[in-house]
Amino acid sequence: MNPVSRFVRLASLLVSEALAPRTLQRIPEPAVVMEDPERVRAFHDQGDPSTGPLLPVYHLNAVATSRLMPLGGRLLDGGSGSGRNLIYLARCRQDIRITGLDMSGEMVSLGNAEIRKAGLEDRVRLVVGDMTDLEAGVQDRVDVVSSIFAFHHLPRREALHQCLESMARLVDRFGCAVWSFDHARPRLRWTADIFPGIFTPESPDFFNRDSTNSLKASFSFEELSASFDACFPGRTVAHARSKLLRLYQVHWMPGKRSGSIADPSRELNEDRLPADARKAYRSLQWLFRSTPLIRGAPPSAASQEAP
Repeated sequence: MNPVSRFVRLASLLVSEALAPRTLQRIPEPAVVMEDPERVRAFHDQGDPSTGPLLPVYHLNAVATSRLMPLGGRLLDGGSGSGRNLIYLARCRQDIRITGLDMSGEMVSLGNAEIRKAGLEDRVRLVVGDMTDLEAGVQDRVDVVSSIFAFHHLPRREALHQCLESMARLVDRFGCAVWSFDHARPRLRWTADIFPGIFTPESPDFFNRDSTNSLKASFSFEELSASFDACFPGRTVAHARSKLLRLYQVHWMPGKRSGSIADPSRELNEDRLPADARKAYRSLQWLFRSTPLIRGAPPSAASQEAP
């Protein structure tokens, strides 16, 4: 697709998603667990630290997670896949320990091999586990519990509630912070169909088909916000959807040990990114420009829904 065609399609997508009534109902993923070795490896490669299109997303989530994480903190992540984003965070924050859960044994095996190759096995580990039972991954304490691009893999709304209730029990037990990032389901099926051709045209066909399926399987911003509020009674969870391109959403809550980010060693400098990834990261950051945790303010819990 040439640049002019991409621009026209993007403009049409933005207008349609802003004005059209919702007609796309949630369509769960064709397969809940990815076990095919070739597909697992290909998906893993999309997070390559030099060329992968997912790197800007990893950096944005690493920034936000880091701002909730105390020095020497412990992270528990649900639906980690092969852990590319966790490896990235661990390299940026050399003081923290991370446990990731995923139901795919193939993903976990590949991820742990990459963790050993990176020399991070003393601080990062992946285990086979279900994100609806996050407590199974707890060793001693949890300072942040997270989920990145994972909720849309859950088969039903009931499974989402089980996952969030498991998060809430960890908050009750440890006073930990919460961070989640995921797609927000578009209003139109057409949006999901054309999205990969606009944003990841160079990625393998299977990855782009998976991106379309992920969008169709995602919970809407309203659905996910309501589920968080229902599963965290008496607590204030912040909700934000990306501006203009309203296809991403974040939800978070600071923990008892979430503190100041004044220490420069705890910041993640965007200059560590390759030039193309840095540009994409700044665009993604701009979409959440009213979200304090992403923009650099101290952790807080207040609704940041974009108009």
